[in-house]
Amino acid sequence: MLVLDLAGLRTPDLVVAPGRPLRGNVDMSRAVVISFTDNDNLWRATHLDLYGLEYQVHIDLDARPGTADWHTQIRRFESTKILPPPSTLRTDVALPTGQLAQPYLQLAAIYRATGADAVARRILYEMRKREWAQRTAPPTPRGRRWLLTVAGFLYRVTVGYGYRLQLALYWLMGLWLTGFLVFGFLVPASRPLPQPVVDDRGYTSECVVRPEADPVSDQPGYCGRYSPALYSMDLLIPVVDLGQKSSWHYRNEGLQLVADFLQVAGWILATAAATAALGLVGRGDTERR
Repeated sequence: MLVLDLAGLRTPDLVVAPGRPLRGNVDMSRAVVISFTDNDNLWRATHLDLYGLEYQVHIDLDARPGTADWHTQIRRFESTKILPPPSTLRTDVALPTGQLAQPYLQLAAIYRATGADAVARRILYEMRKREWAQRTAPPTPRGRRWLLTVAGFLYRVTVGYGYRLQLALYWLMGLWLTGFLVFGFLVPASRPLPQPVVDDRGYTSECVVRPEADPVSDQPGYCGRYSPALYSMDLLIPVVDLGQKSSWHYRNEGLQLVADFLQVAGWILATAAATAALGLVGRGDTERR
C-alpha cells in the first residue's frame, strides 16, 4: 500500500519526518530537491522507492552528537527494503544495480562534493558489500551462489571491492615478509652457494653446489645467487621475472608448497587489483558525479 507519493517532486526544501514509523510503501523516485530533511521513522517504511532521488544537503533530525551522519544513513540503508520494480513486488528478488545503488551513490556524491573522498569511498564500499550480498541471496542457484560468495570474499579482503586498494599492498607486504622469514630462516638445509668450476683455460663453464643444499637450481651448472627476499617477491609478482622462481625450486615438499601458495596468492592479488582498477574506471561517470 502506498502511503506517501513524492515521485517527481521538484522543490528547494523537502522535510519528511513523520511522528511515527510509516507502515506502507513510500515513493520518492525522481524527486529533485536541494535540502532533504528526514528522521528514522521514514526509513521504517515497508518499502522505499528512491530511484532517481537527488539532493545536495541532508539533515537528520535524529542525529546523535558524536555520530557521523553517513554512518547513520548507511545503517538505515541496510535495514530498509529498497522498492523493487512493480513486476517483482510479489517476490523478494535481487534488485537491479541502479535501483539498489541509488541511495549510496547520492550520499557519496554529497560527501565527495565537500572534499570528503575517504567517506565517499567508505559509502561506496558499503554499497558494493550489499550488492554482493544480494547476488548471493536466493533465488540464485546454489552452485553459483557458492562461487559468488568465494569471489566476493576474496574481492572484499584483497581490495575492498575496489575502494580499498591499499589492502592489496598490505597483503603483498605481509606475504613477502612471511616468505622471507620462511625461506630465509626456516630452511631445512644450507643455502646453495654456487662455486665456479674453472677449466684449464681459466674460464668458468659451470658452477656446483653442495649436495645437501636446498633449494636447487632448475638448470644444471647454474651460477646465479639465491636470495630469499627476491625469491619471495618474484613469487608474488606474476608479471615480473626477477630470475629467482624460474631458476630455483625446493626439494622439501613443505617449502615448495609454501612457494606455490605465494605464487597463487600473487595471482589473486594481481587479478583483484586489476579488476578493481578497471571497474573504477568503468564506473567513473556514475560514482564520481
